[in-house]
Amino acid sequence: MIYIACFLASILMAHFASRSKDKGVIVLCSVLCILIPCILGGLRDHGIGTDTIIYGYSDCMAALRAKDFLSFLATTRQEIGYCTVCYAIMKTLGHQNWCYFAYQLITISCVYIGFYRHKEKISLPFVMLIWFFIYYNVTYNLMRQFIAASIVLMGFNYIESRHYTKFMLYVFVAFLFHKSALLALPLLMGVYIVITSEAVQKNAWLKLLTFYGSAGLLFLVRNIFFMVIRSIPLLSKYSYYFESKYSEVKITVVMLAIMLGEFLLMTFYSKGASRVLSGEGANRNDAEFYRFNVLFCLVFQVAVRFFTERILLYSELINIMVLAALPRFVREKNLRFMIQVSVLFAVAF
Repeated sequence: MIYIACFLASILMAHFASRSKDKGVIVLCSVLCILIPCILGGLRDHGIGTDTIIYGYSDCMAALRAKDFLSFLATTRQEIGYCTVCYAIMKTLGHQNWCYFAYQLITISCVYIGFYRHKEKISLPFVMLIWFFIYYNVTYNLMRQFIAASIVLMGFNYIESRHYTKFMLYVFVAFLFHKSALLALPLLMGVYIVITSEAVQKNAWLKLLTFYGSAGLLFLVRNIFFMVIRSIPLLSKYSYYFESKYSEVKITVVMLAIMLGEFLLMTFYSKGASRVLSGEGANRNDAEFYRFNVLFCLVFQVAVRFFTERILLYSELINIMVLAALPRFVREKNLRFMIQVSVLFAVAF
């Protein structure tokens, strides 16, 4: 129950921050919204979150014992951004729980800022609650990658404003915490540029080919990769990465149903989706990107399946905003309430 209590207290602060027009109140409530779950994560015991066992605790102890930063780097294979935070915290505060708190602080601050920058499209407390239910505990298990993914999410608005260089800077910073951040360049920025381009939007056949043709190709990816890996002796030892028993991790019927529901609602209420997710002028095609992103995640989990968490995390965080925006697609109050309750039930389940 402590998790639920912290989630509710945090989203209450997000509610006040989103409703207030006083900058002081906004900052105070935002800080409290972020700190509550960070303190919870910082106080967790060793073993609460697999990464504390795999490398979190051992890296903290290695940083504490190291004579200098370079000698600490020699003891670990982790990225330099993560190592810098770990080393600085252990040398100043001397306990692993301060590191866990710092990792949470970076992650949740970036997630909050990323969602706050989209508060005109989505309800801030609603999207934070959805994120807490689906991903908060995952941050315990994917510490480094979730820091990277949260930094990418924080910079996502620069894709929508066509400031691609600024977004690439966010990806570079995220890369310092987890190398998989580079996936955000093709999966988010690359897809956004193609899907929202005038050529695609003005040509109906090209639009259909881009949407459903590329999604259809995903059904062939698994078999193609497996055939290539098995046909090259040097790479055959990696074939177990593409076998079902190894690769189908945390793919649930519930998550597939949620994403399918997202895609169907975006299709049936396309005008509402465009009204909520697309801005004026240069941003008029944003809803098309969000819809393709949902379709990509859905098909990938059904057809490809390998490294699901690692590859899709960046795209799935963007889907959280679509999930939070679904009730706003409709104007009828009772139907809007029903969609909101359905979303909450699904993510809580």
